[in-house]
Amino acid sequence: MSRVLMAPEERKAELIQLASKLFFEKGYTDTKVRDIIAAAHGSQGMFYHYFSSKDDIYRAVMEDYIENYLRELRTAFYNDEIPINEKLVFLMSKFRAAFNACRTVMDSSDNTDNVYFLLELKSRIAMGIIEPIQHIIDQLIALNIVKREDILNGDSYTAATYVAYGIHGIVNSRSADPKKSEIGEEEFKSVIYYSLKTLGVEDTSLLYK
Repeated sequence: MSRVLMAPEERKAELIQLASKLFFEKGYTDTKVRDIIAAAHGSQGMFYHYFSSKDDIYRAVMEDYIENYLRELRTAFYNDEIPINEKLVFLMSKFRAAFNACRTVMDSSDNTDNVYFLLELKSRIAMGIIEPIQHIIDQLIALNIVKREDILNGDSYTAATYVAYGIHGIVNSRSADPKKSEIGEEEFKSVIYYSLKTLGVEDTSLLYK
């Protein structure tokens, strides 16, 4: 099959998209540059025009993944037409999917630098969800489900930081154990449950409505 002519930015985006599919399906080690080239119906010259190595495109893939992930999460969290319980369930599903997907890549990587890079990206996920979680906490306060006086100094941003990094810490400790499989829905549900309890929410049926 002949390669379709594309503008340079479109070709680079296509390579990132194809590499992303391969990395998340096969893992880092089992994905070869030649696999990416074959999927793009391209050539080595074409690939190395945009990326210096497999590590280079791997980093581009992960950066793109995190950027898209956080954009989708923020869009949902700042849409006040979506009920809070749906946002919480959405958070659980998206966060679980992101960490399980990252684990697939990390577990297969024989490059220490890439493992640390992936851990950095996972930390950026936690940082990136602080403000959306703050928005939900502020909504819970407005609905009198959370009382502002129950939050230290009434600071919803600090409370959101605590929740975000609590989730991050629990999931990281879980995913770092090679004896354990992917993180399940029930585990994430318990994380959100304890986060709500920490904020003083008595009725945790928000998770199930």
